[in-house]
Amino acid sequence: MGASTLPGLDEPVALHVHDLRGTAVTIPSEAGCSPQPIATITGHSLKTVTVILDRYLARTRALAD
Repeated sequence: MGASTLPGLDEPVALHVHDLRGTAVTIPSEAGCSPQPIATITGHSLKTVTVILDRYLARTRALAD
């Protein structure tokens, strides 16, 4: 995908198609969904959803605030 500028960051960040996977899982989680419905919606296994949340969720600005 190439480098993109993200809100709140001054330097470009290299994004990959796999980053969309993290976004598709973290947004419903931030909205209050538990891992089981997220797995059902995205087609991931429950284990994969948990791994994605462990990796990406702690990095979201909403949770940091």
